[in-house]
Amino acid sequence: MFYLLRELKIRPVVSGALSFIPGLYSWWDRRRPMGNTASARYARSIWKFHLANYRRFIGDHIPETVAELGPGASLGSCISALCDGVNQAIALDVCPYADNNLLNLKLLDELTVGSNSAARYLPLRDAILHLCEANDGTLLKYVAPWTDIKALPDCSVDFVFSHSVMEHITTPLAAYKACFHWLKPGGIMSHKIDHSSHAITRSWNGHYAIPRILWAIIFGKRPYLLNRMTPSQHEEAIRLAGFQVLSKELVVADQNDKNSTCDRIAMRPECRVKTSTFICQRPAVASGDVPETVERVS
Repeated sequence: MFYLLRELKIRPVVSGALSFIPGLYSWWDRRRPMGNTASARYARSIWKFHLANYRRFIGDHIPETVAELGPGASLGSCISALCDGVNQAIALDVCPYADNNLLNLKLLDELTVGSNSAARYLPLRDAILHLCEANDGTLLKYVAPWTDIKALPDCSVDFVFSHSVMEHITTPLAAYKACFHWLKPGGIMSHKIDHSSHAITRSWNGHYAIPRILWAIIFGKRPYLLNRMTPSQHEEAIRLAGFQVLSKELVVADQNDKNSTCDRIAMRPECRVKTSTFICQRPAVASGDVPETVERVS
């Protein structure tokens, strides 16, 4: 157990234990920093990355309806999509983080400067100010929580994407099945997955080495943390959901990098994958051929 003393940080264990106190985690979760969500440049780069993935297989045009999983506090990627000509953008999150109108209005101002989307500025501003009142036909729709397949109608979306989100979902198979139902036949999904420990351990991949009992304490009562799934496990879930994998790209840690890699899992090649990107397609078949009921996502 000495490797755990070297590997594990105290803060994640304490945070997990404190999450068992009713109401405490939800209070902190609403106040903690949410990464790069306040950056218009970063939000636009996410949209451009996934749009390029979409165009690799669909052609040089803009999808009509897009859905982003896990945008966090910012709707910048969805706003970027709308500025590029998408007819409707839908943001789906597990918790209602994106209720900061000032942040999203600031991003709207920055994303529309110098663009050809001036005609959409006022409708988008109105949509941001009335997020909670959005209906199925609105320009920008926000759904939180999105843990039910009925969050969106079947066969209603052309493109689904996420960026460093699928590693946090407790039941990825259910999420992939939901994406399958939401997408139109022939629709595309693009997911970039971060397989790092997210600073839970001292080494970037040490989370794979933590025993299940201890991981249950670290996870605690949080609505999500890390699912610790490897790229092949994600790929299996994607295929089980009914998708065809069009592209799989893996970024692997340098084999000579001994300083930041957990020795205990050095012989497991998949645990050396830092990020994976999957581009997948729902086969162009009749809607009656989709997989049957989808379990609730968590």
